[in-house]
Amino acid sequence: MKVVVTVFYEALCPDSKYFLTKQLLPTFKVAEAFMEVQLAPYGKARKKELNGKITFDCQHGPTECQANIYHACATKIIEDPLLRLQVVTCMIGDNRVPQDAMHKCAKQHNIDYTLIQKCFGSNQGLDLLKMNGEATHALRPPVTFIPTITIDGSQGRQASILKDLFSECAKQNNIDYTLIQKCFGSNQGLDLLKMNGEATHALRPPVTFIPTITIDGSQGRQASILKDLFSECAKQHNIDYTLIQKCFGSNQGLDLLKMNGEATHALRPPVTFIPTITIDGSQGRQASILKDLFSEVCKAVSDLEEAKNICELQKL
Repeated sequence: MKVVVTVFYEALCPDSKYFLTKQLLPTFKVAEAFMEVQLAPYGKARKKELNGKITFDCQHGPTECQANIYHACATKIIEDPLLRLQVVTCMIGDNRVPQDAMHKCAKQHNIDYTLIQKCFGSNQGLDLLKMNGEATHALRPPVTFIPTITIDGSQGRQASILKDLFSECAKQNNIDYTLIQKCFGSNQGLDLLKMNGEATHALRPPVTFIPTITIDGSQGRQASILKDLFSECAKQHNIDYTLIQKCFGSNQGLDLLKMNGEATHALRPPVTFIPTITIDGSQGRQASILKDLFSEVCKAVSDLEEAKNICELQKL
């Protein structure tokens, strides 16, 4: 289960700029597997409404209001989490001319900036800023410092979050971050990066676009994979994905999710950690199961001769 990090910030705020560039983006690159980021550009702005027309006063003036709207639109339109964060971090690096910053950063990351510009110039941009304002004003305790960051809805220890976001997210997910930090600070981290580099450079055809995705070792049709990974994976395994799509789009999908929920809530003892695994209905020793599932399954079927042979061979 991912921790949800929500950042309440302002586009021209030096502290916000520092947090996004020095904490948020670097942390997300390392912890994307267990971290989700939500962005709420608004800060200490104030909404005004006159004759049905909504306007905003921002802490650092009208330019910041423009920049906040561009950030809100980019956040809404860019679907890829890492790409979204990279573009926003690029923009906050120099927001003195918000439109120029958006164009430059969108082009730099191969994003169609016309969609963001269209959002900015329509009611959608104002609506997004209004929504961010409502979320900001709803915080309890109220915002006194920008940026304010919540982890799973809690402001927690702001000083620690602002100083070391990675550690706070890891603690929230019961992950021993010291092991990751130890890896990072040793040759192991460099060796892993070197290994990833060798795998990347070994791709044929060579990488020309990031991200590049392979399915069973093949780059296949990158445009289709990037647009609809699910369909491409299903095709790769000769599965009629239209049946799955049909299930998803009908009550059957909701019924299946409801059924899984009932089974999850019926577990005794109740679930406290995800994933939770049962073997023959028993949660047994979760730590051992999560560490070595094969051995735990072998113990459960030790009275079956055929299984015993397989387990013995695996030990060899």
